[in-house]
Amino acid sequence: MKILITGGAGFIGSHLARALVKKHHKVYAIDNLSTGSIENIKDLTAHKNFRFYMDTILNKQIMRRLIAKVDIVYHLAAAVGVKYII
Repeated sequence: MKILITGGAGFIGSHLARALVKKHHKVYAIDNLSTGSIENIKDLTAHKNFRFYMDTILNKQIMRRLIAKVDIVYHLAAAVGVKYII
């Protein structure tokens, strides 16, 4: 199965990505790294079934392209903390 994870470099997104890759799924992750971290996915970046896109989910072009490739989307991207909400 092909899966997109928004917020894929966050704590939950990175753990989900790791579990899905272990089950031989093709995983696409998008994250703008505002609260996520590349460190969370550094072990996944070289894996053949994992692709990371450093971008925002507000980028309609990339989101259309990614959604067209996948069977399912786990939407975990969120603004966390007062400074991002205001």
